[in-house]
Formats: sequence, C-alpha cells, structure tokens
Amino acid sequence: MIIDVISKWIELIALVFMTGTVFCRLLVLEGGGVKFTAEEILPNLWRPFGPAIGLMAAASAVNLLARVSRISGLSFFHSVNMLALVISGTHFGRVWMIRISLLFLLAAVLLVSGKKRRAGRPVPVLVLVILLLVSLTESAFGHAADKGDFSLPEINNWFHLLGAEVWGGGLLALSLLVLPRVIRTAGTPGPSASPAVIAGIARRFSAMAGAGVAVMAVTAAINYQIYVGSIRALLDTPYGLTAASKIILFLAILNLGAFNRYISVPVLQHWAGLSPGKPGIAGRMVRLLFSPFTKGREGLKMALLFKKLVRAEMFLVFSLLLAAAFLSSEPPARHYLHMKDEHLEQMGHGPQNLGGGMRDMGGM
Repeated sequence: MIIDVISKWIELIALVFMTGTVFCRLLVLEGGGVKFTAEEILPNLWRPFGPAIGLMAAASAVNLLARVSRISGLSFFHSVNMLALVISGTHFGRVWMIRISLLFLLAAVLLVSGKKRRAGRPVPVLVLVILLLVSLTESAFGHAADKGDFSLPEINNWFHLLGAEVWGGGLLALSLLVLPRVIRTAGTPGPSASPAVIAGIARRFSAMAGAGVAVMAVTAAINYQIYVGSIRALLDTPYGLTAASKIILFLAILNLGAFNRYISVPVLQHWAGLSPGKPGIAGRMVRLLFSPFTKGREGLKMALLFKKLVRAEMFLVFSLLLAAAFLSSEPPARHYLHMKDEHLEQMGHGPQNLGGGMRDMGGM
C-alpha cells in the first residue's frame, strides 16, 4: 500500500504542477508587464516539464506494478511477468497505455516546438489540452470509474482534479517559478518587475484561484455524497478520516488564500497606484479578522509576505495531494461501512442485535 500511495502522490504532484503552470502561463502572465514576463519568466516555465514528465511516467509504471502485485498476490518484482496480460486485457491497463502515450506526445510537442513557439499561445494551449486528457485518465483509474467511463462520478472527479490543478497547481507554479523571479528583480535596473507587474500577477492569480476553489468545493460536496454520505462513515472509516483530514487542509489553504485575496492583493494594488476596488462583505470580514497582521506591511514588504504565504499554501497543497493519494488506495467509506455491518450481522452483532442489546440494558 505504501508503494501505491507514494507513487500516486508523485503522479499527482507532477500532473497538478504541470497543468497549473500552463493555466498560470495563459491566465496570469498575460496582460500588464508582457515584456518583463516574456524575458524573465516564460522561458523558465518550461524547464521543469522534462523532469516532471519523466517522473510522472516512472511513478505511473511503479503504481501499475504495485496494483498488479496487490491483485495477483505476487511480489512487486514478480508482477512484471503479468504486465502484458494486465495492459492488454484490463480497463486499467488500457487507460494506463493511453496515459503513457499522452505523456510521450506531450514530450514530443515540447521538444519539437522552439523557444519562440512556446512563447506564443498555440503551443501552451495544445499542451493544456494534452494535460487535460491526462487528467481524465486519472479519473478513469480510481473509484470514480466503478460506474463506467464518462459516468457522473468520473466526470465529477475530473472537474475536482481540474479545480485542484487550477488552484493548487497554480500555487506551485507561482511559488516556485514566478514570484521568486518577480520580487527579486523588483526595482532593479533593466527589465524589472514594477509594482504594477507584481500587483497584476497577484490580482489575476487570485481570480483564477477563486474559480478553482469554487469548482473544488462543489465537486467535493458531490464526492462526499457519493463516497461517504454520513457523519458515521466520515468518522468511523479509514476513508472517511482521510477525507476529513483533506477537508481540514482545504480549509487551512482557504484561509491563507482569503488573506491574499482580500488583504495582500488590495495593498499591492494601492502600492502600484491602482484602485483596490470595493472589498464587499467577505472582504470586510477577512480584513477585520486579519487586520492585526497587516500593520507596517506595505509595498515590497507586502509583496514578500504574499510570497511567503503562497509558499505556505504550496506545502499544504503537497499534504492535500498526499491525502488524495491515500484516498485512491482506500475503499470508499460507504462500501467499507456496508461490509463492516454485514460482517457484524454474520457474527451476530449487527445493528438489529445491537439495538436489541441496548433495549435489554435499558430494561435492567
């Protein structure tokens, strides 16, 4: 199980990072400061893709072997002998081959396209389409595929992953590839990041992340009904407890994101000489809650705080993806609870017998 979880975790990190980077490229780094982003940031965005593709392909192969080993009862290394049969004769194997083919296609597109083409829009859009198809194979692997291809659970899971890629993947790209370069060069001679560039990146990312959060929240609620369904299942099963930890991590990231959206972004807008806009009810509540943490932080100091908070969110995203990897290897809470109740009934301790026992105790 540990091999399953770790390999799935690596897969998810690589996929979310790559997809989030492309979303960030298309939705965040377009607009003001095009010259700066084109010269200082855009070339760096594509450099991690080669290692990320290789890492994801290797992790997918390990995950395939781990699943074959678990199903067949063979050791991890002896399960290699079953690979041909699994790939050609099972749904999981066929989906796995589609994923590997898409990863090869992605690598080919990035190798063939030159620096100039990658700086335009067609290549990033093509890369995004390929990554969205890879994301669809992720949904076709797990519990969501039990109801069949393109079923409601599978489509909902795909959208849930897309929300994570937009929000979590964008956070990874912003923290690792964009903000360190932007803030480090702020105010330096030559093509540097002006306050307007920093504020624009923060504002556009906040809007993109907000859309990702909304998609994740809606699809998570649907997943809860499909796979958990009750408080008992949430608190009395391994799947439910892992889902609960995922909810807590989501809320923690949401709090940091709310601080950036309603406090960091307006302060950065003001620093750039732009209108921060009206805060609204949510903005006023967040400002009231976090106002003690904003004293003395203006301009570049707020930009540095924004970078630190985004990095903190990034580490929480890693934890969130680890929880998702655990969920993929656990039976859904509904199914687990149903099997547990059946086992108790067979042992003479089912819900009806337990209820009778409680009535007998009450009579005493």
